[in-house]
Amino acid sequence: MPQTASTQDSGPSSNPLIEEIRKSVMAKNFTLPSLPENTQKIKKLIEDPDTNTQKIAKFLSTDPVLTGRLIQAANSPLFRGLNVIKDIDHAVTRLGMTCIQNLVFSLTMSAMFGGADKSWVRNRMRKVWNESIKIGAISEVLSRPHRHLDSSEALMVGLVQDIGAIPIIQLCAKKFGKPKNPEVLDDAIRQLSPQLSQWILQNWNLNPGVSAVPLQIQKTEREHEGLIDYADIVLVAKLHVVRNTDHPLASLAWHQVPAFKKLKLTPETSLEVIKEAKNEISEVIQLLKD
Repeated sequence: MPQTASTQDSGPSSNPLIEEIRKSVMAKNFTLPSLPENTQKIKKLIEDPDTNTQKIAKFLSTDPVLTGRLIQAANSPLFRGLNVIKDIDHAVTRLGMTCIQNLVFSLTMSAMFGGADKSWVRNRMRKVWNESIKIGAISEVLSRPHRHLDSSEALMVGLVQDIGAIPIIQLCAKKFGKPKNPEVLDDAIRQLSPQLSQWILQNWNLNPGVSAVPLQIQKTEREHEGLIDYADIVLVAKLHVVRNTDHPLASLAWHQVPAFKKLKLTPETSLEVIKEAKNEISEVIQLLKD
């Protein structure tokens, strides 16, 4: 019977690559990824008490590519209203400041998972990003019935739940080069990314309910009082994404995972929800792909 214990291997590893990366991580001997520039600016602007939607729209209009993608988002299944949005002013009005901040974050993150000179590094980064996009899109869908959660934030949390993979891949490239066995790097990411991801999100000053998610979703048996939270959402989304793969979570017995019950879903009904939202999920994925 598959177990629901943490997927994070806390025991010592005999692989030198994992051990070397583990030492660097524990010593914090790495560079934390920085928030994308536009994300930093929009965050600062929104935190200004004198900011209004006109100022937000004026700032965003300086980046035509981002503006176009935000208008596309405003007309997407996530936020589609009665009328088609054609300009950034109306997009900001429809979406609201908090949603705009989350979407700017989400739409600019892809740059963090690319740009490496070595093709294997770039390819490995894109693999993580493409999986994160799927988790984010499904998280957005699963969060919709729960009005105390923000679907744009659920999307963003799904995207960043494995952000710690970035410095791990970079450390591997710096210390070892391309690993002969790709599975070793996969193991290093699965073991070390959750803690690293939390550190990164805390460094970005994201709220505790977001920064705690990477570690919380490792505890697949997690139960808690109160309303459903982002960790419940993201865990179920991740289970859907990794099913039928060689990921350790793919062998998990879903009926033993309390997060499904928290979402008021059975494993079977969750599959139906995802199936019914297939087109919307695909549209969100296309929105996030660059």
